[in-house]
Amino acid sequence: MTSHLSSNTILENNSLFIRSQDADTLTEKRNKFNITLQNTIKKKDDELFKIMIQSVQIPYTFHNTNSTNNVIDWSENSVLKSPIGLKSGNYNILELISEIQNKLNENSSYGNTNYTINYNQIENIVELKSSNANNTKLLFNSGSNVKKSIASQIGFTSDNDITFNSNTSKFSDSYVNLITINSLFIRSNISGVNTYDSKTKQQSNILSIVPINTDPLGVITYQYYEGVPYILYNNDNITNLEFDLTNENGDSINLGKNINWSFVLSIQIIKNPKHFRKTEIKNNDLENELIEPKIIKTKINDELIDINENKIKAQKLLSNNQKHNNNIDEILKNISKI
Repeated sequence: MTSHLSSNTILENNSLFIRSQDADTLTEKRNKFNITLQNTIKKKDDELFKIMIQSVQIPYTFHNTNSTNNVIDWSENSVLKSPIGLKSGNYNILELISEIQNKLNENSSYGNTNYTINYNQIENIVELKSSNANNTKLLFNSGSNVKKSIASQIGFTSDNDITFNSNTSKFSDSYVNLITINSLFIRSNISGVNTYDSKTKQQSNILSIVPINTDPLGVITYQYYEGVPYILYNNDNITNLEFDLTNENGDSINLGKNINWSFVLSIQIIKNPKHFRKTEIKNNDLENELIEPKIIKTKINDELIDINENKIKAQKLLSNNQKHNNNIDEILKNISKI
């Protein structure tokens, strides 16, 4: 029986051990870097690159509350106040509401003890209170920094602006969520033709998603397992590699000055399924890999019946082989009589 290449056949396997500190040009921020290979990895026209992240090690030094989600737009008595920016860091909920309360009071026109923020652990919501009769409004919906708002961390949506005063306090309309980064995204210039992003609804430069599986100051690890999607890349060669570590929104992750991360990249070369040809059946080779079934019509007892053409070919082949074997048996019988 002859053997045939398939789309699962690995023609070549290259393992690249990549560290951010080995970048072509080193900068303080190691989340984004380039690597140029001394030996170009090449493929033929009828082949594809199959790319997978095999393992990852990333130090959890970045902050969940950072420049992408730490702003409060607000007003007092309909007077717009300067936006408040919270210090970047990894807060627990009590630390976070204390920081917000202090910032509001420090910048208030009503005195430095006007605002109080409480946390209800059982319900996982926050209460905003003011001792002044005039309205204070947090512009979670209409502010100029809505996309950078801290609202979701303290349990508020961006559906509405939040107004409260000494007569009316406000409670979270959702739930407190301090986990602002659920996964890390490794993006690259060698992302594939089979990769799409729900945010853009288009082909994406995402190479792999790394779940965050440890607490801050630990090491985030990832190991490839069977069933994880892989990348198909159709360029003729790979020499220059670009990588960027981001959150789900494409914002770069700030690991900190000179803090490095590493991963193992597998670049395999496989046959491109589009270039396969239909396998010919010869002698008693009944393999029919990549042969598309063809349906023909025939009449049996005046009824139109669908018959698989390939099945007919196989049956004819078996019949011819049987006739051939019968002829050999007859010859051997005649020889034995001599």
